[in-house]
Amino acid sequence: MTRTLEVSHNLVLKDQARRFHEIRSFLNDIPQGSLTKQLRELEENGLITREVFPEVPPRVEYALSEIGRDFLPILDMMEKFGLKHREIKETHATDPTEKKIMIIRCNET
Repeated sequence: MTRTLEVSHNLVLKDQARRFHEIRSFLNDIPQGSLTKQLRELEENGLITREVFPEVPPRVEYALSEIGRDFLPILDMMEKFGLKHREIKETHATDPTEKKIMIIRCNET
């Protein structure tokens, strides 16, 4: 569900309906089957809508439902919580001039 929440939250569906390939290109490393499954689950749970247009070739668009839009403030709060309570560790790659930031985990309090 993590990646699905990303789809909804990171402006992919926040402001307008999107086609499958637009969503997939935003999440460039997600397999097609996984995205299809997650979009179906979101639709079954009422968080998104799926509209099929009677065209050749067929066009399908996904959008946040009213319930999905109502859920956005909760996602925003979850994001703020995660950013506030994460531990960040700076690690060095083999090249000492290259630095990477890694999120370790949320604090357990």
